[in-house]
Amino acid sequence: MWGSLIKEWWLYQRQMAACRKAEAKALANIPQNGDPTNGLWVQDVKKNDQWRRLILTRFLRFQADRLGVDLPSTTEQAMYGQVEWDDDESQPYYLTDVGVQLTRDRIRAEKKHRREVAAFWVTSVVGVLGAITGMISVWKS
Repeated sequence: MWGSLIKEWWLYQRQMAACRKAEAKALANIPQNGDPTNGLWVQDVKKNDQWRRLILTRFLRFQADRLGVDLPSTTEQAMYGQVEWDDDESQPYYLTDVGVQLTRDRIRAEKKHRREVAAFWVTSVVGVLGAITGMISVWKS
């Protein structure tokens, strides 16, 4: 359980670092003179943004699958966007800001629910053990 989570987190961190590095490289290519709104660097920045969103979507999908949380439906236009890369025939979907927020809220709610269940059982067991200890101490005196 923990091994796959750590492995996925490590992979996510490495991919995001590579994405940030490529984004910094694209931003370094901004022309100093001329029109900064067009050119190849604009496409590179957009591609890096979609790449970052794909990495985040993959990580959130892993967490949601692990916790048994449903992702938003791909038919909902507000939840997903599709990459516009010419070199990727599959044109995968990524979560938009609204979809990321909804997925994170669902993951947080599930984690909170699991913590509350565990806390209930821990406090119950501690309470019973305390009561038994108190009864034994009274009985021996």
